[in-house]
Amino acid sequence: MNLKKLSYTLLITISINTSFGQAINFSVKGGLTISNTKYTVIVDGSSSNRDYDNRTSFYVGGDLDFLILSKNDFKLRMQVELLYSREGLTKKFSSLNYTRILNIDIIKLPILLKKKLFDQLYVLGGGYIGHIINVQEDTGTRRGLRSIKDSYSNFDTGIIIGVQYHFNLGIFRIVCRTTP
Repeated sequence: MNLKKLSYTLLITISINTSFGQAINFSVKGGLTISNTKYTVIVDGSSSNRDYDNRTSFYVGGDLDFLILSKNDFKLRMQVELLYSREGLTKKFSSLNYTRILNIDIIKLPILLKKKLFDQLYVLGGGYIGHIINVQEDTGTRRGLRSIKDSYSNFDTGIIIGVQYHFNLGIFRIVCRTTP
């Protein structure tokens, strides 16, 4: 799915919500990303586990938050985000005396459902689709960073669950969530 289709989807969602007269809240956000990569490789029936060190970086973007369901005391909100995220991994090979660093730049479109638990505390869940825009590798050699985007798929997906607390500071809110 390309960014043009994502933009149309977001525009349609906003238009439908506005036509029902619901208030839309917009937020600018940024924060810390801690990437942790673990996976299993299966080749010819045998498998091996890969576990890499955490990579710390950042994300920046914005979100739209609006009410989608209101029945009696039950209110359900939707939060649609558009984020730029730096992710990747770091792997130290002590026996070979070098470190491999992989930088992955992704544009993500998370779509989340939010339910208020009490006061300013929300529980949220949903998923995201992402488009990988750049992948660079540094193996610690004299070559430095080199692009290896052609070796990767352009598409990423994931599930998001977490909690969100809205501090009444007037300028921002702090969000804690995890992607399993």
